[in-house]
Amino acid sequence: MEKIKFKEKLGFGSFSAASNIVYQFKSLYYLFFLTNVLLIPMNVAGTILSLGIVWDAINDPLVGSFALNHRFKNGERVRPFALYSAVPWAITTALIFTNFHASQTVNIIIASIGYFFFELLYTATDIPYNCMAGVATNNDSDRCSINVHRNIGACIGTAIGAVGCFPLLKFFGALDENENLLPESGSRGFFLTACVMATICIVGCIIHYTTTKERIAPNREDEEHVNIFKAFK
Repeated sequence: MEKIKFKEKLGFGSFSAASNIVYQFKSLYYLFFLTNVLLIPMNVAGTILSLGIVWDAINDPLVGSFALNHRFKNGERVRPFALYSAVPWAITTALIFTNFHASQTVNIIIASIGYFFFELLYTATDIPYNCMAGVATNNDSDRCSINVHRNIGACIGTAIGAVGCFPLLKFFGALDENENLLPESGSRGFFLTACVMATICIVGCIIHYTTTKERIAPNREDEEHVNIFKAFK
């Protein structure tokens, strides 16, 4: 089998960087957004995040079993997920950081639904991606190299997602001179920052899709259909 080129390894790293930028941004700042912008009580906001974690544990085997049993028209199994999930996931990224200026009850409902869809689409993008090294090549050294580039991209993305929010908020005029959130422009600043993160998500997914290939196809006679119950087990 042909050796994996450096360009393709960068494609793996680009996706890891983009997805970790978005997820780290959400992980660090969504609770802050819920409590300081939407003014949702801390206990309610914490409950939303806790339920989201439970939902993430539920949807992982759902998405995994679907990916295992599904084939796209081009015969591939996992690579197209990065393309088809990119825009919906980006939309939910912007949605969960949007202030609709509604009542507190409506804000809680919208925040919960948006967060659940965010976690579902993150799973639909990330779990198939985690299988890509296994279907990209049968060369062990190339698989190891792919995983190295994935981890490097993840580290870079995590760092950018952690520190990139406040410079963007300041750029969009959402912070005062002491870098405190301005009440009148904080909502707009967070929304625009989330839009930047969403754009990064789309770019990373497209780079990954256009630079990688599925080369390993399992023998159809050896394939096993995995039902939902077996997936959860």
